[in-house]
Amino acid sequence: MTLGGYIFKGYKFELPADYDATVDAQVIAQCLRLHKMKLKAFMESCTASGANWQFFETNGEISYESYGNVIYKLDESGFNYASFFRYGSDNAYYCMLTLSDAGFSTSGFSLSLQNYYYVYIGATRYGYNVTNSMDSIGIEPITRSNLFSTSTDAMYHRLSFTSIYSAVITSYTSTSKSVSNNQYIGYVTKGKSIIVIETRDLTQSSYFKILSIDSLELASNTDTSNMFSLTTNSQVSQYITGNYFPGRLAINRFVQVSGNNGLPYEFASHTYNTSISPYVATRSPQRAICIGVNNHIPFEPVVFSTLMGRKDDKIINSDGIPTKGSVDISLLATNIVVTGQYDNSMDSVLLRKPFGGGNYLCIHKTVSTSNSHPERKGIVYCGWDSTNPDIRIPDAWPVYNG
Repeated sequence: MTLGGYIFKGYKFELPADYDATVDAQVIAQCLRLHKMKLKAFMESCTASGANWQFFETNGEISYESYGNVIYKLDESGFNYASFFRYGSDNAYYCMLTLSDAGFSTSGFSLSLQNYYYVYIGATRYGYNVTNSMDSIGIEPITRSNLFSTSTDAMYHRLSFTSIYSAVITSYTSTSKSVSNNQYIGYVTKGKSIIVIETRDLTQSSYFKILSIDSLELASNTDTSNMFSLTTNSQVSQYITGNYFPGRLAINRFVQVSGNNGLPYEFASHTYNTSISPYVATRSPQRAICIGVNNHIPFEPVVFSTLMGRKDDKIINSDGIPTKGSVDISLLATNIVVTGQYDNSMDSVLLRKPFGGGNYLCIHKTVSTSNSHPERKGIVYCGWDSTNPDIRIPDAWPVYNG
């Protein structure tokens, strides 16, 4: 696919100066306002990139601009909202949630989330935070009627709802009648791929979530579930320790895909022995390796596989293939760039900086403090466009005044 064309639009969300978090009506109003800001950024990105995401359900309780009643209240009071999208007439669906009083528990919240995603690394269980913003994609419809169904059938050909922020160990955080201030939220779209960017502080790392349908070259010819979700933050991480992680980048604790049975892969693994539960990871670069930064840095596609840590009975496809597939190189790319004796000298490859003629944005680096682990390193880039602004500066994020 042609590089570039991933167009960014984003806004900064500020709470009013007189905001009082103890007043439910104010929390509800600001949660709705945040949801509308996200819709604005997403639709503006789609218009600019030509991505054909359209509102799929239009019988909600609240209207938005000229699109109709595309905002759905998920509880009687209005602490939580959803909007639903479909890509033209294709089997590609996206759901955006904005939550201010939700958790995994059934008590104490206006909304109890179901079908959440968690994964075992070794014997430790990780689960995503419940935050103001969560979302999901599917190749079967995601609708208000099946949004939080606990039926296994509702999980076929759709991924679980996750936040953009990193998973936490064992216990999960929640939103409890709260809306965070100074949220920078942006969307980058091209075709059926959506890149979400969030941060609270432009001087610190940003969080990236890539959701995509039909961008994988699938490894198994029996696999019909062409979608994935990947979450990472723009930081430098050390190589992963442990003798069952060879060839795995640290970015990839939180990659979500479906197996060729249509069920989310980690979801299907929960009945297994969790001493080393399966997880999907990305192979370190195999051939795109460069000594020194120049104008001809090589890139290679990102490959998702369970090969780096699975047990023999935990293959991702029923035909015995442990690899999900490779991602379109215009959306996700990886390489190794060594500028000194050790990997942590890759300072010239800056996080959140464009590369490849502006067609890529550097979103993660896995480094090693020595050369003894050459297989555990690499840089990951997401699709970008040379016309996009520098997301490290405030000018890229106008304050939302809606």
